[in-house]
This record gives sequence, C-alpha cells and structure tokens, in this order.
Amino acid sequence: TVHLLGIHGHAMTGPMFEKKIGSIRSEVKKMNCAFHFPTGPIDSPPDWFAGPTATATTPTTATPTPVVVEASEAAISDSPTSPPAENLASADGDLPTTTTPTTISPPKSWMDFWTARKAEAERADNNNSSASVVNVSDPKSIFPYIGVPDSLRLLASYTKDFGEGESSTSPAPLLDGHFAFSQGTCISVIWLAIAMRQLRLEVEAVLAGGEGMGADKASTTAPEEVVAEEDLPLESWRLPQHMLLLKQPIITTTTTAAAVKPFLFVMGSGLVPRDDMFGEFVKSEALQYGKLLQHLKELNNNTNTIVSSGTSSFALRPIVSLHCFGSTDDLIKPVMSQGLIDLFRTIDMGGGAVDGGVGGSGSGAAEPSTPSNYDTSPVAGAQAVSVWSHDGGHVMPAPFRKPFKQFIQSVAAHF
Repeated sequence: TVHLLGIHGHAMTGPMFEKKIGSIRSEVKKMNCAFHFPTGPIDSPPDWFAGPTATATTPTTATPTPVVVEASEAAISDSPTSPPAENLASADGDLPTTTTPTTISPPKSWMDFWTARKAEAERADNNNSSASVVNVSDPKSIFPYIGVPDSLRLLASYTKDFGEGESSTSPAPLLDGHFAFSQGTCISVIWLAIAMRQLRLEVEAVLAGGEGMGADKASTTAPEEVVAEEDLPLESWRLPQHMLLLKQPIITTTTTAAAVKPFLFVMGSGLVPRDDMFGEFVKSEALQYGKLLQHLKELNNNTNTIVSSGTSSFALRPIVSLHCFGSTDDLIKPVMSQGLIDLFRTIDMGGGAVDGGVGGSGSGAAEPSTPSNYDTSPVAGAQAVSVWSHDGGHVMPAPFRKPFKQFIQSVAAHF
C-alpha cells in the first residue's frame, strides 16, 4: 500500500481537503493507495475568511487599514461568480456546491503569514505610505511565517502512528509521500529541507569515518521530539527518527536499488515558502542534498544511494514528484509553481538544475525554467519530476485524476 499524507491549504481542514479531492482519490482506490489527512494547528483569522476573492480587509477601526491578504484556500474561486468554496475536484468529479464559511469552520492553517504583514501595513498607514497594500499575487512579496514549529510538532505526533518501520517484516517507513495543496506545499518542503539536512549530516559523518564533514559537526543522533523554536536558527532545527522518512533501513546485504521505495510528492498550486528565511533554507538544502545524492551514486557505480555504516546500512529514498498548477491562477502565479518545480529538479540533478539557485521566492529570485517532463529519474519506470498544467485557476481540477493515476502506476512496482 502507498500511504500519502494529505496536507491541506490555508484556512481549510483535513476532512475538507479529503472531501474536495474525492474524485482524484477514487481514481486510485483500487491501487492500494491510502490517504491520511491531518489538520493544521494554526487558527485562521475569521474576519479574513469571508468571500470568494483574494482580497479582504482588517477589522473596521477609527482609521481602517486596507490590507490585501492571501485568501482562504477554502474561499478561492476562479471568478467572482464561481462558488466560494475551494474549486478542487469534489467526490463526483464536479465543482463543489456553494458553501458558506459557517459550513467549513473552523478553518486552520500551517503557518501564520498575516500577523507580521498586518503590523507592517499598519505602520505604513500611520506614515501615510502606500505600502499598506500587500500584493499577494506578486511572486516577490515576502510573508514572514509564524507557528511553523507548532505545525512540525503536529505532523510529528500524527506521523508517529505510522511507526519507524524498522522490523524485518516491514523494512521501510509506512508513510510514502505527501499530497499537498498551496500553503500545504510550503510546510511539506520545510519538513523536507530539515529532513534532508539531518540525513546529509548523518551520511557525511559516515563517509568521513564518524566525523562530520566541514565546519558543521552537528550530532547525527535524532532527538525523540521536534527541536524547533521561532528564535532558534533553522540550522539547529531537528526532527525525531520517525519523521526522517527519506531514510530506508536496509535489512539484507543483497538489497538493490529496485528494493528502495521512492518518496512521493504530489504538489498542487505549489510554491517555495514566501518567508525569506525559510525560502533560502529550502533552496540551500535542496542544492546540497542533490549534490550528496550524486556523490553517493558515483560511489556506488551509479546504481543506488545505499550507505553502509558498520553492521547497519540504509538507503536514501529517491524523490519523485508530480506538480499541478493552473495557467490562470491569480493567487499562486505559474512562475511561483515553476519555482517549486525547479527546486525538485535541483534535488534530482545534483544541484545542477538552475545556475545560482532556484526561483520562486524572494527578491532577485532566478527565473525558473519552463515546466516540462524531465526523464532523469532514479526510479525505474517513473519520471523524477513530472508536470501537469491546466487552463484553470487556483484549483486541482477533477481531470487531474488521470495524470495522478499514471503517476501512482509508474511507481507501484516499488511498493
């Protein structure tokens, strides 16, 4: 069975997301593909959860401050006349019926991106500055994130139920990938970056005979709980063993690359985190991890990424991704989704996908390449990075079920 973690967007819940992608899930129902839907821990501001457009205002005061904010993912539509509910595929494959915020509350998020922006807008307003308006559709707009440690702890608690999967009868982790939408893709790649860093340090220590390589000699022993605080540098954030899902223990010495399960990412309307600190961290770790994977392949005659460490061995699971975005998405612009696509290409191509980094976040970001399918996969039968675009907006439309099914079929032999 392929187990996927369904990670909802801003101002949604796990059950909402589960319902909205019903027709997409039904396409792989008979293929032993199981979904699990946690709900984010961050309360979404109810006064910003009030309509089908991507514009809202702060509460009315004596001197109201207009602030354009990222709208509820559950209230986004393709046009003012579209239903205010999220236009993801519904259970029967049609657009969902019109709903109101009261039917889908309480909305939750994975990070608070509005508090710092609201304070900034209010300061600008006091100075009679036009900067009180924040253009969320501008790929260069920055949104400082608050609450990411809480989201990582929730995911740690949720995924702990899957177990570490280190027994002889279950040699691989039971969680096999993320199926994320919009803001959910941000927490997904933040988790990915932290996991990649930890595993990179562990592998470097093994290759160096037990000593970490370079100036960073962080401990390679995973903590029992998430180590992450807002005031700690991201380089010191660490995940417990059961969250290091890119690592597959090797039970027998005859294990080949074909026996190593890939880790899957399905990203809808995805983007690189729009917080400068997280965005740069994610891009840096993708670059370094990609180089490490290439180095391991060279050491293993380009056959696998298995690391031998004394009496125990493990493999770094190959990363395979499928990306879906709308060419007319006014909230997450296609260039932003392309930035995330290039980030995964960077991992796959050993850091060589984009000269100088990947685009999609922050000022001065490099222009990402045009999406296409890249046939450089470390997994037999599957492309490392696949892209499916549509003519719609901020949605994962029902027709996406076909490429999603093909994606699962391409990796099914490894599970």
